[in-house]
Amino acid sequence: MNIWIVNEGSPGHISQSRGIATEIAEKLNSGLYEVNARMTLPGILRPLIRFMGNLGYLPWPVVKASCNIGLPKGTPNPDIIISSGGKSVVPGRYFAEKYKAHYIYIGERKHYPASWFHTVLTPVQSERSHNSIILDVIPSMVSPDTAKKAADKYELPDGRYWTLIIGGRSRSHCFEDEDWLNIAEGANRLAQKNNIKWLVTTSRRTGEKAEKILRSNINTQHIQKAVWWSENPEKCVQAFLGKAEFAFVTQDSVTMITEAVSSGTPTVAIRPLRTAFDSRSFLVEYYHNLDEKKLIIPKNCSDFGGYNCDIGDFEICNPKVIQEKISKAVLKRISAV
Repeated sequence: MNIWIVNEGSPGHISQSRGIATEIAEKLNSGLYEVNARMTLPGILRPLIRFMGNLGYLPWPVVKASCNIGLPKGTPNPDIIISSGGKSVVPGRYFAEKYKAHYIYIGERKHYPASWFHTVLTPVQSERSHNSIILDVIPSMVSPDTAKKAADKYELPDGRYWTLIIGGRSRSHCFEDEDWLNIAEGANRLAQKNNIKWLVTTSRRTGEKAEKILRSNINTQHIQKAVWWSENPEKCVQAFLGKAEFAFVTQDSVTMITEAVSSGTPTVAIRPLRTAFDSRSFLVEYYHNLDEKKLIIPKNCSDFGGYNCDIGDFEICNPKVIQEKISKAVLKRISAV
């Protein structure tokens, strides 16, 4: 049995797909292959593709015209297809129909009907359907073990560390200069009060302007290590999570929040003063669910510096148990076909 992961180019989405695909492949002793494919059609034309798909089989000329597909030569035909992210759906659906494969989709279906998929793994209760499995935590390749291994390889002197993982402005999270200043001041307060040092990393989304505010206002005496992405990018998130007693993560990135939770590090989710969630966004429901289960504690950037950190406030996530449960449920559905 062979499993294809449809990779539409998003690091967050491919991490979700790999997390589940790896678990299923281990159980089935399957071959695991990645296919680069994504829809490139402008948004205004996508309803036409969905309409054609609802009528039946998507013809190859239509898929070829609307998607970029890179299929390595010699890739064996799939029995299971796994993807995440809206731009992976059309090629994933086409492959599933062509090869009569089971299509497992991770995330929000949004405009796509449940009938396009064999199984939908979704964190959104409102999208529940006959073939959905509701997720408490989105799958990830991060676990306490992977974070510890990364931390063991990352050389730092002994000490008490917390990590500050910074994203940036998005459509839903409207970070302004005042927010970055509040985050810097909060980091200083927490470091001084708890006698810790920060492991700080920004990301591609942060930008030079926000980094400049943070660098100018976080006391360097409180920082053990800082990775400023615009100046010298470094993939250090797992190592920092493995080293840290607590993680403070801006909640603009579902991937960063999910990876922090999955690492087993108690996670505080930091939001800006102004958010503007799309009515169709699953973020509100997802973060509310994590909060209810004590997997995160949400804080405004203006007041997180006053939080009295207590590990007893959190339930620690065990992603291996979660993914084991999900993979068993998926395989049960497949075997019932």
